[in-house]
Amino acid sequence: TKRLHASLLRGLLITCDHLGSAHQTPPSIPILEKLRITDKDLRGFQERSRVAGDVLIHAPTGSGKTISSLVWAQKNQKKNGRLYYCLPNMASINAMYVTLRNILGDENVGLLHSHATAALYVMMEMNSSQKQKQYLARTDASMAREMYFPFRVCTPHQVLRYMLKGRGWENMLSEFPNSCFIFDEIHS
Repeated sequence: TKRLHASLLRGLLITCDHLGSAHQTPPSIPILEKLRITDKDLRGFQERSRVAGDVLIHAPTGSGKTISSLVWAQKNQKKNGRLYYCLPNMASINAMYVTLRNILGDENVGLLHSHATAALYVMMEMNSSQKQKQYLARTDASMAREMYFPFRVCTPHQVLRYMLKGRGWENMLSEFPNSCFIFDEIHS
């Protein structure tokens, strides 16, 4: 128990140090139930996904599984609970990152994979200077590795890395409790 508490404190201390050095204050964690996920009426299976506990959604491509999973997360988010949306490949992660930013807000969603900096750089608008874009992409990618963004799009590997006590695993002790995990495209 003492080792667990020491690890938790170490993770929080490191995160505070990194965020303080970067002069960043994390946004407060939004309550998903207060956010409007879609302007359209929910389909039957989407409405049925509003259940407490685990759920498995199986539907054809383009039928609205993303909205359904977010409806599920609205029902299951606990106080200060974060959201991890896990996908198996970078192309899907990058596309979902854009989708979730549009739904949940730019300031709330982080991109977490091995080439996040390059992907964020490409996604940035062209009216910024190259140097400014590089700085912003690097900062956003770095903040996604910290306890900054309340919602993150990542690979399952990113979650496993923490569970297998990879670099920075102590963060998991404060971030994973009360979080919702959505695993999409598990057939991959």
